[in-house]
Amino acid sequence: MRSRYRPVAVDGDAHGPDDPNGRDAAYRRGDDESARLVRLIITAIFCAYFAYVLGPVTRTLLMLMGISFQPSVSESETRQVLVVGTQSSGTTSMNAKLVALGLEVYHENANGVLTKCGDGSVSWFHGIRFIEGAPTKHSLDELCGAGHSRSGFSPTMFRAPQTCVPNPFWPPKLFGWDSCLRRECADLLSTEWGCGLRNNGADCATHFARVLLQVRHPLRVIESLAVKFCTGPTSPPSEDLMAMLQGMWPGEGSKFGKPDVALGACFRPLGWYWVLYNDAMLEAVQRGQIHAWYRVEGSKPCEVAALAGFASNATSIRPGAALAYNRSCWIRSDLPSTHKTNSRNLGQLTVTPASIQAIDDQLWSRLAGLASEFGYNLTGGGGDALAPSASHSEHATSPDREWSSAHTPASDARAEQPTAPGGEAAQRHVYQLHRRRAANDWRNL
Repeated sequence: MRSRYRPVAVDGDAHGPDDPNGRDAAYRRGDDESARLVRLIITAIFCAYFAYVLGPVTRTLLMLMGISFQPSVSESETRQVLVVGTQSSGTTSMNAKLVALGLEVYHENANGVLTKCGDGSVSWFHGIRFIEGAPTKHSLDELCGAGHSRSGFSPTMFRAPQTCVPNPFWPPKLFGWDSCLRRECADLLSTEWGCGLRNNGADCATHFARVLLQVRHPLRVIESLAVKFCTGPTSPPSEDLMAMLQGMWPGEGSKFGKPDVALGACFRPLGWYWVLYNDAMLEAVQRGQIHAWYRVEGSKPCEVAALAGFASNATSIRPGAALAYNRSCWIRSDLPSTHKTNSRNLGQLTVTPASIQAIDDQLWSRLAGLASEFGYNLTGGGGDALAPSASHSEHATSPDREWSSAHTPASDARAEQPTAPGGEAAQRHVYQLHRRRAANDWRNL
């Protein structure tokens, strides 16, 4: 058999026996091999790109065409937990820690066709189910018209498309939403908006056994969001985020408008975002529609998982989840660290109480009052201290608190439930706050 390449001598001036230009042939052969290697690398990059961009769309198309595969959980199945909280409240970190415990939770997605979310989801926009009212035309225009997928919302976060088939050659992460996704968005919001406040959540696309609210210190949230969405402290947040906020709270447009103080161009709308979102969620806690709330600062993933109901087969929907919880939280010693710091704002920006006070008196009053409800003391301790009334050392002795089950909190109380893993003693003492002060009481703090 003839050799693929003719023998070539490349030393000195000697040439191969059949080729007077053997040295040039060797060079050409090397060039061909380099070109093949470059083509291989380029092909691999394009394959990885299309797998990343078109993978979820391809799975959806296969499902719509009747080609079945096993999803992690069907849309009609009840999941264990939904954790809601504002952007930059630490939901990404908490989701990662819950996954490290062996739980099937997914960040910002409850679509079992596209993601592994058999145990639940951790998502900011799923809080839309606890915002009162219904989507207005202005809301749909802002939330669905331009396709704000880069601000943490897409209709595919909730379910596979039901009204149309998305264009597989139009990746929304690069080019925005096509007409199909815009129609899906409007159809989804028409039922999902406020669904958790109606019929015990029966109208929602996905059902969860328990819902938890995660909160983070408001000034730290504003700092992180400012670094993410503002080009500077005197520049407003991105148009994408502003459209989202104006769409979610169409009756509060003035709160997201241009402030009188230049510094407020960034901080003011972000502050109102924290207030309006958490105020709506806390009202749902009071009505018993959200099971409990917790501060992300100092909350261990095993405590959150127990609060979600994973600690026992009696409260865990998926038996494997209770096993994973007990293996991780009672047997393993290599639990994920609870000291992971949000890396969005590493010393780049510091927001103080004075910064907010100088911008908007009403915002400061609402922010300080609501923060106090969550146990943050913005009026003392440099804005970072926990309020004395929320100190864990007082839980067992304070006469104005009582221990109770938070799974169905009374209409006049907010509660967090101590869950007993495997019949053992309660893993974490949690407390019940009395009826929320009337709005005028805490706004005038």
